[in-house]
Amino acid sequence: MYSNRSRTHRVLQRQHAHTAVVFLHVKTVERKGLRVNFSRGTLTIAALAGAASIALAPAATAAPVYEIGPVPPIGTVYSNNLVTLGALVTPTPANGDETSPVILEITEPDGEVNVRLIPLTLGFGTVATRIHEAGRYTAVFTFNPPIGAEAEETIEFDVVPSPFSGSS
Repeated sequence: MYSNRSRTHRVLQRQHAHTAVVFLHVKTVERKGLRVNFSRGTLTIAALAGAASIALAPAATAAPVYEIGPVPPIGTVYSNNLVTLGALVTPTPANGDETSPVILEITEPDGEVNVRLIPLTLGFGTVATRIHEAGRYTAVFTFNPPIGAEAEETIEFDVVPSPFSGSS
């Protein structure tokens, strides 16, 4: 059985605004014949260190909600050519989500669908793809990470006939 003896051992408890405040003033504690001396400074430092570790502990948060900012083609897009499309995922994926690529589905004017993967580096990536015919294209960007929620964004862009196609 433990025995706590102290010449100046006092414990005061006060209830204020639903918070229990405990004041300890301990100089000597005996436990099974072992005598340990504590100063007020030691107890204050221990209490502050405990409070700091609780305050700085990471809070439990829900899975991040990602958004995709598609980067459309720049300038005039001609048929029978390469076009570069990009995606910016915010916030920057982390905790296992950073390895997930953005899936890009490009639908051509005739209904043909081409699928490309856009690997991300710090939340941004680009891909070059061939554009076959003139008309309106639809690009659907999808980011489906293992931890966070899925994000999807759609853009449309127009492609004009190529002046370089050599038809006479």
